[in-house]
Amino acid sequence: MPFLQHWHVVQAALGELTFESEAADRLRGELRSAHRQVADLQQQLQQSAEQVQSAQQAQAQAQQLAADASHGTEEQQQVEKQLQVPTAPV
Repeated sequence: MPFLQHWHVVQAALGELTFESEAADRLRGELRSAHRQVADLQQQLQQSAEQVQSAQQAQAQAQQLAADASHGTEEQQQVEKQLQVPTAPV
């Protein structure tokens, strides 16, 4: 095979290697980007889970306060009934 034919084969092979290397670099870049997205989404998920937990605790506290207030109102009504002095009919 003459030198020029070998040279064209070598150039073609180098071109394919360059193309494959560039494609691999692109894929590695996309993979790094996907890893960053996953990390960001995991962080957002963790923050959301913490917000849900905080909201559930606040809801439970509010329900307890409402129950305590309702119970206190019932007790107050009972005390007021007991304190009422019956009046004689006129």
